[in-house]
Amino acid sequence: MQYEPSKELIEQIASECCNAMRERGLVPADWEIITKDSQEEFKQIQVLPYVVNLPTIRKALELYENQPKWQDKPDKAGWWWEDLETDQEGFHPYKIIRVTRVWGELRVATSFLPTIDDYIGLYGETAKTKFLYIPEPEPYKEGNK
Repeated sequence: MQYEPSKELIEQIASECCNAMRERGLVPADWEIITKDSQEEFKQIQVLPYVVNLPTIRKALELYENQPKWQDKPDKAGWWWEDLETDQEGFHPYKIIRVTRVWGELRVATSFLPTIDDYIGLYGETAKTKFLYIPEPEPYKEGNK
């Protein structure tokens, strides 16, 4: 399945592009009084073919929209960035952990392979932890090959 940017992201890019063009005098001076339909048509003509569909821009948009989100605990095997919050200091970088699937359970790859829940429980009740998945980087492939 090929990635398609969300409507919201396309709108944001279109608006930014039109604003930049207005600043350079490339759109009509009376832009604000042009009808909404005309503005939408202008944005479609200016942005979609020339910006959103460029292979490098499309890959950047895909990475931007699909970036990993912080979670309460890992939900799949792989490498995870761990952030630890303490009552006194707030969140601060802690370490990168490797999560593996062992005996049907997700476990943290340490010398004793604790389950995810056991691993999080090791910090006690005074600390909170968030995890961010670190996907394996894939080589860039230009779309026109």
